[in-house]
Amino acid sequence: MDFRRVAKEYRICAAVVQACLLLSVAAFATQRAIAISSSSNSVALQVSSQRWSDLGEWAVCTSATGDAWMKAAGVGVFDTNDGEEMLEDPALMVPSNRSKDLAASRISRRALNVSGKLMNCSVTNLMTLPDVEMPGKFSICSDTPGGPIMVKSGGQWKIMNPAGRSTYYVLSVTAYRHGQHFGYSSQSDIFFHSVEKLRVYAPNWNLPSMCHWKQFINDSAPAPSLGNAVIIVISDPLIHVSLEKGILLQYFELLSSLGGYISVTVAVFGLIFVRKFPQSDVARVFEERTLRCNEAPGNPAKVENDLEEHAHLTMTTSSSSSPVLPARSAPESETVGLVRLDRQESSRMPPLPVPTCSPPGVQYAAHPPGLSRPPAVSASE
Repeated sequence: MDFRRVAKEYRICAAVVQACLLLSVAAFATQRAIAISSSSNSVALQVSSQRWSDLGEWAVCTSATGDAWMKAAGVGVFDTNDGEEMLEDPALMVPSNRSKDLAASRISRRALNVSGKLMNCSVTNLMTLPDVEMPGKFSICSDTPGGPIMVKSGGQWKIMNPAGRSTYYVLSVTAYRHGQHFGYSSQSDIFFHSVEKLRVYAPNWNLPSMCHWKQFINDSAPAPSLGNAVIIVISDPLIHVSLEKGILLQYFELLSSLGGYISVTVAVFGLIFVRKFPQSDVARVFEERTLRCNEAPGNPAKVENDLEEHAHLTMTTSSSSSPVLPARSAPESETVGLVRLDRQESSRMPPLPVPTCSPPGVQYAAHPPGLSRPPAVSASE
């Protein structure tokens, strides 16, 4: 985009168009830079969605303190999501076999600080499950006589629902991720939100059958006859992710957008001012392409021949048309100066001796003063 390459009769118009395009780019860059610098009260977000791969850390705690630890806890993952958990007696729900491995490796006992009070809890770690499929559901069971159900949300433990003995719960859970994007790395935490859909006091239901259990004291002990079960239902197959953009990332995105903006201005300028001779031989030679490493240096053969012929014609024309200038005679002042210089040099040289005898037929005449050697005179003269 250069207005100087436009034909002379349209050059002023091209300069005006180019100035307007460049001013629009500058105005856009200035406005965005000011908005980024003064965005203390507003937040620039990068919003996306991702599939579930992290079900978080869940805990069921007991209100007893001291040495009153839970003796057993369980977990279950179901392969179906047909709403059976809302039936009057969901005891027929059987978790999948992979729940046994989760119960053996993902359940532990831990003391947690709940609202400033230390409580004994069974913690189930359901993070980074590679084969989880959503929508789906899973269950958490414990033999606690009563206490809260908690989840680690935003890096902190959050109470989701109370849990009582022989009580059946159904919770609908959604989640989202929020964090920071610095341009070179990002960091986010997962946040959970639950809605209680069903709560039933069911001492006659076979609630322990909804989980695979882990015994903390005696591994060979059977599943407890009394306990509670929490069915957690996830209906949304995706997690919404929002990341706050840092200033460095926003300026980098501004530079990227400027590159696209400048490309658009160049395209607009090219649409208004087109090539004057698009089908000329020079244009065709310039646009010809070849494979990499097959480039040729210099000009094409036809262009080389044309250049040589043009140079030969130019030299012939200039030599035939240029007049022959006569030899310039030296000015009189230069001639007088040369004679004086010759006389000065001759006066510095010593005079040559005059021979006493001369060869036959040659006699020397008297030489005028100032000459170092008399001229020889022939005898015939």
